[in-house]
Amino acid sequence: MAEPVVTPTARVITAIDAGAATTSVALLGRLANRWRLLGSIAAPAGVAESALIARLIGELEVAELGLGATLGLDPASTVPLRTLRAETPAPPTLVVLAGSPRALEGARRVATATGWRVVGAQPESHDPRDVTGLLLRPEVRAVLIAASDPPGADERSSLDDLAALVAAVRLRRPGLPVVLSGAMAARRRRFDRLGLDDHEDPAPVIAIPSARGLEPTERVRSALEAIRAPAGDGRSAIARSAVALAAALDRRVEVLDIGLNAGLRAVADPPTGGEPGRSASITSAEAGLAPFEPDDASIDGVLAWATRWGDRHRIGDRLHDLRLMPWADATGIGARLRLAAAAAAIERLVGHSDHLSAGPPPDLVVLAGGGFALAPPTAVAVTLADVLRRPGGVQVAFDHARLLGPIGMLPDVERQTMLADLADDLLLPIGSVVVVAHAARPVRGEPGVRVQVVGDGVGLQLEVGAGTIELVELAPGDHAIATIETETGGRLGPDARRVSVPVSGGVAGLIVDGRGIPLRLPARGDDRRAALAAWHDPLWAVPS
Repeated sequence: MAEPVVTPTARVITAIDAGAATTSVALLGRLANRWRLLGSIAAPAGVAESALIARLIGELEVAELGLGATLGLDPASTVPLRTLRAETPAPPTLVVLAGSPRALEGARRVATATGWRVVGAQPESHDPRDVTGLLLRPEVRAVLIAASDPPGADERSSLDDLAALVAAVRLRRPGLPVVLSGAMAARRRRFDRLGLDDHEDPAPVIAIPSARGLEPTERVRSALEAIRAPAGDGRSAIARSAVALAAALDRRVEVLDIGLNAGLRAVADPPTGGEPGRSASITSAEAGLAPFEPDDASIDGVLAWATRWGDRHRIGDRLHDLRLMPWADATGIGARLRLAAAAAAIERLVGHSDHLSAGPPPDLVVLAGGGFALAPPTAVAVTLADVLRRPGGVQVAFDHARLLGPIGMLPDVERQTMLADLADDLLLPIGSVVVVAHAARPVRGEPGVRVQVVGDGVGLQLEVGAGTIELVELAPGDHAIATIETETGGRLGPDARRVSVPVSGGVAGLIVDGRGIPLRLPARGDDRRAALAAWHDPLWAVPS
């Protein structure tokens, strides 16, 4: 797919984010030599994009009389606007084969971080007939056959059989891509003997041997990502936008996108010393809001962050309903379920991306996707703090118009220019979160950590006790310095007893979290839900 180009004469652009559950349309206009967000609208997936565009143009004309004419917008016109479109289809299925449970687990761990829906098989759990039936399923789009190099004693006897079986399946499905990893790469010749020419067998067989005793993890990950989305998809585009956003803001940025089918985590550093900033990302089909087939582990993950439900069957039913009807039951209990599911998804996503947690914490966390769209901003910020227990302060924002994906479809130069113009428009500031670590085993009633907040329109002293959360009103655009000081073993960093961090406001203000690192919750389900409810229930209360 050719990359869209924004020409200097383009004055209005339609940005479309076509997700599995939601279609979002935004209008971008060039005013006074700067790109601005004119408006956005979202609807369930399947609603005609043209209808959404026409409605958005009509509402813009009503709200801003004369602006549409200035930009040349006409709701009745059939002339298409220049369009940036990002699409996030359902993850395709990848079959991972290995000669032993140990090798299978390692290969699954690599494949899970590439955006595929992974199904694994190995000789101890699947006989050749089972594997053949699995590979012939129409939803299976690729195969990874992995082996240690050198192969272990528990997998040597089955490697030739696995290669022969997949080669035979390719006679029935010549368009099926195959990746051979580690010791399996030496069996590449078996696939050359099938007698298929390039016309009959357009899909690749990619052999990736180990190099100097190192497992080919990164090369396997790159190959699987290229097969899954050769021209890029919406989440790959979001990762590219994260890089441009870090450069535009000169800040370390982390993006967490939680959608119905998958999740994305991207971390990007700004350029320094003339060198481009470093970045990395993963997409995981196991980090979606609603698992394709909820199992005990996924249900337990939601229960762990739920404040209202202890019934496993009820959670399973609700997750099943969420997959079938993502826009149904979108308020009240339904919104709280989505946020608990988002917390569980972030937990899984972070578990698949330990390498992204290395290095300094981000200055800005950008949230995206339907998992956060319906909850109160303060509840979203506290939920993020529940799962990501990092000492220090971080600003939190939300991609409310779902622009990171469409803008990521632009070439590098245009993307950088547009994000520099639109950063303030596309990021809804939720606020700042400061997490303060107390003593190793904090107890309620011990002396609190003193926090002084001084800045735009605010000047106050707080004492944050162990296990408590303090909310400070700090408006969007306001900035302050939070100084944390303690004499009782509390800390902000590894050794610091007095530290100052910059914070900025948002719709949730400033949240000072004194619940400790890590977050210690009761083991029993009822007690755990009660503890979470004590923190979260007030955040969902409707003001009188």
